[in-house]
Amino acid sequence: MIKSTNACIYCRYLQLRTANTHLSNIINVLDICTETEHYISEGRLLPAHYNLMNLERTRDDLLLQLHETNPETQRNATLKDYFEPVMQLSDTFFKQISFILQRVLDTVRSDPKHLVTVLRIIEREDKIDKRAEAVKFNKGFAAPGRPKRWKEKAKDIFKNSINARFHMLSLDGEDDEQWLSDSLVKLEQAVLDELRCVKELCLPCFPPEFDILDFYIQNYHKELVNMFDDISSRDLSYGNIIVLLESVEHLKSQLALPPLSLYVEELGRLLSKERRESMQKKFYDDLRIKLSQLTRKIVDQEREEWYRNVEPEADINGHYHTNVSVIVFEMVQAQIDLVKMLGIDMYLAVLGMCLTAMHDMTLSYKSEIRKYSHGVLQTTERSSVSFCIPNLMACINNCSILSDELDQLNALVLEGIRSDVADEETEKLFKEVADSFFEAGKLACSCLLDFVFNDLESSFNAIMTKSWIGKTELIDTILVTIVDYSREFRSLRAGEFDKIMIQAQERVISEYIRAILDPKRSQFKPSSKNDRRKASNQLKAEAKKISQRFMEHSRKINPDRANIIKPLAEILGLDNDGMLALEVGSFAKSHNVKSGHIYQLLLVRGDISKNQAKEISEDSRKINENISEEDRAKEDRRRRTENLRMSRSYYGELPNFFDKIPDQPY
Repeated sequence: MIKSTNACIYCRYLQLRTANTHLSNIINVLDICTETEHYISEGRLLPAHYNLMNLERTRDDLLLQLHETNPETQRNATLKDYFEPVMQLSDTFFKQISFILQRVLDTVRSDPKHLVTVLRIIEREDKIDKRAEAVKFNKGFAAPGRPKRWKEKAKDIFKNSINARFHMLSLDGEDDEQWLSDSLVKLEQAVLDELRCVKELCLPCFPPEFDILDFYIQNYHKELVNMFDDISSRDLSYGNIIVLLESVEHLKSQLALPPLSLYVEELGRLLSKERRESMQKKFYDDLRIKLSQLTRKIVDQEREEWYRNVEPEADINGHYHTNVSVIVFEMVQAQIDLVKMLGIDMYLAVLGMCLTAMHDMTLSYKSEIRKYSHGVLQTTERSSVSFCIPNLMACINNCSILSDELDQLNALVLEGIRSDVADEETEKLFKEVADSFFEAGKLACSCLLDFVFNDLESSFNAIMTKSWIGKTELIDTILVTIVDYSREFRSLRAGEFDKIMIQAQERVISEYIRAILDPKRSQFKPSSKNDRRKASNQLKAEAKKISQRFMEHSRKINPDRANIIKPLAEILGLDNDGMLALEVGSFAKSHNVKSGHIYQLLLVRGDISKNQAKEISEDSRKINENISEEDRAKEDRRRRTENLRMSRSYYGELPNFFDKIPDQPY
């Protein structure tokens, strides 16, 4: 009984001592609250927080003493009601702190000391929360309003502020092609500026426990991912897809640079792999359509220029050309420049599509050249297309320029990427495009020569006829006409001039061989050895004249090409019948001549029956068949090497003349 009484007296003593200690605060609660509100309105946060802590300590100490004697007493409720203004004051104080935290980046720039004060207050409140939780754990007493968790609330405020900041950077105006580019530039600048501010200004102000830089980085990354995901889900135009992909890559690179120097790979993707692949697919589809339209337009413009009947432009050297090469490679350069920041895979993919588009364009270009040339040849009104020859020369030069530009592009591509990255498909495409330019130039060259040989058709048809024997008018006409045209051909680039002169010589030689071997053309039937000898000598003399005249105009001419006429002439004029089979066999073996050609050549002599001609032809065929594969391959290599050596500037390897002439049946 005495012990119980003493305990009650002691508890009462503690309560009175606590009340006496806090007597001033108990009596002046309302006055102190009013004073504190005045401090808050003036921004004097430290004295305001000092008053708030004193009032809360008074309240909590009194309630703890009551809790230890009788937790359910009515006096607890009365005391809580009495200190209710303190709870309201705490809420008011945190609203002021929240306002400062919402503008944390502005505050740290303008008044970092004020921010440090707020953070010190939050740290104090966090420590008080921890003490209150310890008291609750040990004594079961929960202080009113505890834990306040201002530290967690501060982070929530930062997070909401970041979210609101991104909503302010709205990406509207989708009808404007420039809207996305302008918006993303502003977004990137804002993100970089704010993260620099956090690293350089906030980091020294915040306690390490906040880990404020990582907090901002993680939340900015999350908001950026959401924003990029939202943008990529829209129906973006061809150009805006690249703008978005470039912005993502550029922002990543900027985050990795000083002063931020972030390990961006650890943050994860700003744009999901699925979204990126979907956007790339749409971009590739749009690009194919765009390239197809552009190349079609280029070819259409070229065709329209031809029919305008206006002389094409010439450079300072007098070489005709159009701006097709400039347009084509500006188109290609624009596309690969567009994606050069987006990784090697996308770079090579776009380059491949550009090369494919060039290849397809060249096929259309060839088709239009062929139609144009054939149409002009067939028209009777040449005045409406009087610039056909200059236009064809411009086409030849265009193909040459395109080929040079392609070589430069290939060199730049190989220089700009590692050799082990350049895939076989890209190399194959470069070769295909180069071949297509080559073939288009060759076709234009052939079409140009069609005009020359169209004028000479009657002259070539007269070879190996009675009007040809013993006269030089036909060969003179042929060579003079070609020389006259060659003066016009000086408007070709130097290399292209050599090529067309080589091809012209090839066609002249082919016409001679056709005149001898083609039964539809050959009308010469010598009646005596003297006639055969005259024809033979004239063929050899004209072959020599052909070589000499062409060599005068181009140093690239192969002087031995016309020599193919000489063995034909020798067989035609051979007097010794016993040597005929031997000569024929040697000729067939050396020049890979078919037996049908031998048969026709023997009939042209006029002194050999069809059966004899057939027999000799068969013998020559058997000789050819008995040549071992090794010897045949060796001879083919020799002939090919010789052709290439003598015709470096020709459109490819020189063909076998006899391949152009049908093999006549016996």
